[in-house]
Amino acid sequence: MGMTFIIQLEQLFLTKVFSVLQRKKETRKRNLSFHLPAAVSCSPTLRLFQTDSSYVTLGEIYDLHCEEIGISREEPILFAGEKVKKTLREFRQNSTRQVFKLPYRDSQLLLDQYPLVD
Repeated sequence: MGMTFIIQLEQLFLTKVFSVLQRKKETRKRNLSFHLPAAVSCSPTLRLFQTDSSYVTLGEIYDLHCEEIGISREEPILFAGEKVKKTLREFRQNSTRQVFKLPYRDSQLLLDQYPLVD
């Protein structure tokens, strides 16, 4: 899949989202919209984005939220990782079954055959 296709897909998605938002009374009242900045692909790993200070990104909103509640931006991710490690540790201690990694498709087939709920 080329980068142009992905950008076209993003533009189509945002067009659909914008049309749905415009139908909602509360959205129109707050003048909410999505903005897709212009991007120029320089190489497979480098893109230049047009920035505009009149728009706020979701990342900036998240950063402000984390700052307001007094946590670092990585803390929720680290918390989720710790919960997974704790759950796996408890599973290994309390179960005779072995934990192993599978591709997502194979794990879904396995879960269909052997549900985790005893």
